Amino acid sequence: MKIKMITASLFVSMMLHAVNVGEVLPLVVLDKDNGGDSKDNAWHSKNLQGKVHILLYMDPDKREESMPFLDTLNAEKYDKKKYSTVAIVNLAATWMPDAILESLLETFA
Repeated sequence: MKIKMITASLFVSMMLHAVNVGEVLPLVVLDKDNGGDSKDNAWHSKNLQGKVHILLYMDPDKREESMPFLDTLNAEKYDKKKYSTVAIVNLAATWMPDAILESLLETFA
């Protein structure tokens, strides 16, 4: 089962560790069967450094529910060097073929 972007295992592993303010978390890489980015490349947590991030779990079957929020964020024209949106999308949790979902993800990448 392929999960794009960030998998739940990343968050479970992070929640198992106590984190102190100012402490740097260990780097995480998701690749191959463990996930990746929307272009099938490895995803590196180092890409999160130095920005404010909005984390979304996107249900592929209910993506329209997130669109008003995303449209509002995009309308603000935040500096992409300081702001990013990270989406967790479980491609196995929908009836839609992966190819269709991946093409939809490309429109947001």
